[in-house]
Amino acid sequence: MSTMMEETERVIEQEEEGFVKEEIWSWGAGTEGQLGTGKLQDEHQPQLIHSLSSFGPISYLSCGGAHVIALTPGGRVLTWGRGTSGQLGHGKMVNCLHPKYVESLEGVFITHASAGWNHSGFVSAWAWGLCLKMFSCTSAALQE
Repeated sequence: MSTMMEETERVIEQEEEGFVKEEIWSWGAGTEGQLGTGKLQDEHQPQLIHSLSSFGPISYLSCGGAHVIALTPGGRVLTWGRGTSGQLGHGKMVNCLHPKYVESLEGVFITHASAGWNHSGFVSAWAWGLCLKMFSCTSAALQE
């Protein structure tokens, strides 16, 4: 028991000092780029999403029908996978094989996200008061 507590304390200390490396893994259906590996193929074993390491820590993931939303602790949004209905929010209705920032949400602090079958929803927050807005990515465009 003491060894486990010491190990837990060591990990917490390393995390506080910035030594813990975060890795995001995916597997399963991948024919529309939703695994973020850069390949259009299914993976039957966990695959490390190498390209996410360049974006820093990820605080949240939401997996949709064939696309993924990732949030950073700073409230930035990355998406990848099937985009044929505009659900990635990149302004184009095409698939994306690697995580990519949603540029239309730059400057907006996103606190929550949800990936549906062919759509995405986001909640943003502002520092003053309790002011929340809902955004939704659709095939038409990013709408308030």
